[in-house]
This record gives sequence, structure tokens and C-alpha cells, in this order.
Amino acid sequence: MKKTIALVLSVLLLLGALSGCGLKKAVESGVGALSGKGFLEWVEAGNAEKAIEVYRSRIQGKTAEEQTARQDLESYLDANWQAYVDGEVEESVFEQILSTVEAVNDELHILRSFNTISWNFQQVKQSKANYEQGVSSAEAGDYEAAMSAFSQVISDDAENYDRAQAAYDEARANYRAQLETAANAAADAGNYQEAVDMIRGAGRVLGQGEELDALMKQICTRRSAEQIAAAAAQGDHLNAVLLYEAALEDEWVEISAEMTQSYAASVNAYCDGVAAQAAAAFGTGKDYEAALAVIRTALAEANASPELTARLEAMAEEYQAYIPVPLTSLEPTQKAYYIELGSSYTSSSIYTDANGRTYDSSNLIYPLPDGSSLASETPDGENEAYVQYNLNYAYSTLSGVVFRTYGSLSAQPWTQPTTVRIYGDDVLLYEAPGYTSDMYDSVAFTVDVSGVRNLRIVVMGRWVQDSGWVGLYDRQPKVCLGELMLQK
Repeated sequence: MKKTIALVLSVLLLLGALSGCGLKKAVESGVGALSGKGFLEWVEAGNAEKAIEVYRSRIQGKTAEEQTARQDLESYLDANWQAYVDGEVEESVFEQILSTVEAVNDELHILRSFNTISWNFQQVKQSKANYEQGVSSAEAGDYEAAMSAFSQVISDDAENYDRAQAAYDEARANYRAQLETAANAAADAGNYQEAVDMIRGAGRVLGQGEELDALMKQICTRRSAEQIAAAAAQGDHLNAVLLYEAALEDEWVEISAEMTQSYAASVNAYCDGVAAQAAAAFGTGKDYEAALAVIRTALAEANASPELTARLEAMAEEYQAYIPVPLTSLEPTQKAYYIELGSSYTSSSIYTDANGRTYDSSNLIYPLPDGSSLASETPDGENEAYVQYNLNYAYSTLSGVVFRTYGSLSAQPWTQPTTVRIYGDDVLLYEAPGYTSDMYDSVAFTVDVSGVRNLRIVVMGRWVQDSGWVGLYDRQPKVCLGELMLQK
């Protein structure tokens, strides 16, 4: 009896000691033979056939022993699974263990967790392979592949997960540095689009963020700065301006003070060039049409630039001011009784000259046509037959035509000549030939009115005819001024 008690105590002490040493050491010691009567020993030996035989002959049908055998087998598998996950058991060793346990379980169906561990093993096995692939790719300098591999290391892979996270960050930093080196090398070779494409392609690897944005801005800013500087240096000021204004709209370009200075210089140089060409075309003859043609050409090629367009339009306005304007478009400051300004109501016998040429009826000055009972009614000197305009020193020339009216061909021959005089600030500037009944041709004139504030025009000379009514007479102009144009 004492020997039996001693044996039981020895077994209990041994089991207690084994449980305190940890599951893995218990598995390695083969303790399962005590509870499973050699069942676990055969499993550990990798002999599924013998393990199944022992189970069926010694354990099956005995509830307590079946429970013990199942627990021992689960503990054995779990311990080795954890050891494999921790990197303490080689993959090939664990695969052999898993194969043996699978063969046993396929026959005995005693493990409920086997499929889970089997599936997890495939995941962790792949994870470990991913880690090794990441290390290999990183060593080869293929940091994109390394990042991809390290990112596929799962948290269940306890041996590699933390190392993979650190390795991923290192590979990412190396990839970013490699990208920057390659992008700058492409930029150094002038292949900016290639550099931009590299950075955009890296977005699928690194994702969009500040680090790629900073590199993109660096490359795009460098490209714009070099292009603007090169265009300006080559004298292609228009292109320099257009490149700068495009850069202003580009979110990836950071405008520098140097770029802005180059832009301002190019704007001035381009406009100065156009201004010089326009001035040469304008010349001493004030050929505003030629000057405007130069500016219109420049506007056509520079229309994409708001700054140049504004400057050129202002330049065009300066020459447009030289376009002649009709004198009669100005409002007279004074107008005597015996003088008239043309309008749409002017008779064709007045706006047509003795040779049949017609003139713009709205731009005429002529003696007043009227009807009166006094055949001798005439203006009492120039003070009753003038019109005055305030030029305010704004013009340089006045041009026009003096002509005999078509209606005067019906007049009786006259010997008293007509009067046409033009005064600038009371100084006589021009006097037309006095028309008599035997003169027919028109006379063109140009008067220098530069420095003139008040322009006064005197026109006298009417012929009289019987109106057909007793005591009433019609008076019509013999002479007329037409095409009266002021030019700056």
C-alpha cells in the first residue's frame, strides 16, 4: 500500500513539475505517454499510423482518457505553432508536425482547432516568405518591391511583424531618396517631363502627400525658372512673359523674386520693341495707320498675356488719338447768324460741288441760306459770319476742301469774290482764293493749328435769286468748306 501511494505521489509531482516548465518543454519531454499511453509519443515521432493504432486500442471508448489525449494533442500542436510563429521552430519541422497531426485527425476527428491552425499556418508561412522577399528586394535596391513585400507581413507573424514595420519605413525613405535622385538627374539632363512622370508614378507607391508635393514643386519650379530665364536671355521676351504667366496659374510652381524680375524686364523689353516699331512706322508723317498696324500684329501674337494686352491696348490708344476727327463733331463755342453747319437736312445743291462731287453733308460749313424781302440783306463783316471752336491745344492740323457749290452754277455772273478765312487765336492762319463765277475747281488745304486754343472760321459769299414771290428773294451759298478734319 505504501509503495502504491509513493508511486501516485511521484506521478503527481512529475506532472506538476512539467506543467510549471511551460507547454513547449512538456511537449518535448514526451509526457503525453503517461496520459495517452504512448499516443502522443508516436505523434511526436511523426508516426501517425502508430499513434492512431494506440489511440484505438488503448484510449478510444474511455471518456477521460479520450479527453486527456485530445488536450495533449491540442497542447502539443499549439505549443509548436507558437514556437513556429516566434521563429523557434523551422518551417519544415512544423510542416512535418502539422502533416502528422492532420493524418491523425483525419482518422480520429478529435481536434476542433486543426483547420484554423492549418489555415493560419498558410498565412504566416506566406508572411514569412514576404518578409524574406522584402529583405532581398531592399538589398537589391528595389525599394518599391521591398515596400510591397514588407506591407504584406501580418501581425500573426510574431517573428517578423515588428521588423517588417521598421524595414518598411526604411525602404520607404530609401525609395523617396532614390526617387529624388532620379528626378533631379532627369531634370539635370533637361528631361523635366520625365521627372514629373516619375513623381506622379510614385504616387501609387507612396500615396499623395507632402513629401511628393514638395518634390513636385521643386522640379516644376526649377523647370519654370530655367525656361523663363532661357527665353529672356535669348531675347524671346514674349515667350518669357507667357511662361511666367502660365507659372502663376500652376499650383506646382512657387514664384521667386528672380522670376518676377525677369518677367517685368521681359514685359518692358517686348513693349519697348513694339513701341519702337510703331514709332518708326508713325514717322514724321504721323502715319497712325501704319503704327496701329504694328500694334495690332503684336496684340494678335500676345493676346494670351493679360499684361501685354493691357499695355499694347494703351499704346494703341495713343495712336488712335491721331485718327482725324470731323471738326463739326465738336460743339461750337460761338456761332454768328450768317453761317451754317451741315446736317442731314442740307440741300444736295450745297454738298455737291460745281464738278458734281459730293461731300459728307454733316461735315460742312457754309454761308447761311435763307429767304428775305430785302435783296440787299448781307452780313455786316466777319463778325456776323463765323463759327468758333475751342481746340484747347489738342490738335496739330486742320485739313479740308473749299469748293464752289453746285447750286451756284445757276447764279448770274458775279464779280465780288467769296471769303474764306481761318484764324487761330485771332491770327490769320489760312485764306482761300476768292471764288468768282468763272472759277469751278475745289481747293484742298491743310492748316497748322498746333498751339491753337480757339479756332475761328469765316465764310461769306451768297448769291440771290427771285423766289417767284413778289418782294421775296432766296439767298444760297456760293462757296462751302467740306471734309474738315482735325488731327492731333
